[in-house]
Amino acid sequence: MAPALASPERGARALDRAPLKLGIRQHPIVDYHTGESVGDLAVPVLVGSVAGVRQAIVPQLCFQIGTVRYPIDFALVVVSRRRRWVIDGEVDGGAHKPCNDRYRARQIGLPALRFGDDVFRPDFNAHFELRLSRLLNL
Repeated sequence: MAPALASPERGARALDRAPLKLGIRQHPIVDYHTGESVGDLAVPVLVGSVAGVRQAIVPQLCFQIGTVRYPIDFALVVVSRRRRWVIDGEVDGGAHKPCNDRYRARQIGLPALRFGDDVFRPDFNAHFELRLSRLLNL
């Protein structure tokens, strides 16, 4: 079973880290508005470890793929048993239009976790654990 989401209640800490240093190297990381490369710049991240699995949550990244910029809500980096996964985390609000989700997911090429109102569930950590273990076959 995958671990619950690292959180301050579980000892996670907010730190400044560059996405490239965390292993997020699948695509250039850019400023959404300018296209300037920013993957080597430190940004606030939440890092922690749950059940021996290290995690880093990096909010609001933007990938440049060809000429298109794809913002993601958060990247989740998971390190377990010498394996590293980078996951595209999306939280879809009421105004979300899913018509481009499949195309966008193919372009980004990362495993994805999509959430909607389920982020407000009282049992969200258990829900997250189950979804992550299925996604990564843990």
